[in-house]
Amino acid sequence: MRFEFSLLPLALALTACTPPAAEPEQPAAQEADAPAAVQSSGTVVAITPEYSAVTIRHEAIPEYGMEAMTMEFTVAEGSQLAGIEVGDHVSFELSGPLDIRTIAKTARAG
Repeated sequence: MRFEFSLLPLALALTACTPPAAEPEQPAAQEADAPAAVQSSGTVVAITPEYSAVTIRHEAIPEYGMEAMTMEFTVAEGSQLAGIEVGDHVSFELSGPLDIRTIAKTARAG
């Protein structure tokens, strides 16, 4: 009696169980997709200091696909809202579509 066998099925089975090689991370490509330092301006409509938020009627922000509109943003530091009043014209830098990194009054309300 003679037994013949092939190692090919075993090799294929082991290959199927081997996890695929991890692809290298590409943080530079991901960062390239996010806009850097997006600037905009608008008029303050409301201030909600207890939430570190300000509502601004702003110009179009094409980097985030936004038309001119009125919307609420949060500020990185609530103290940035000190001295800003409803009706003030402000310029601001976004760190995300709803987050203001810095805000500065450019014209007094009135």
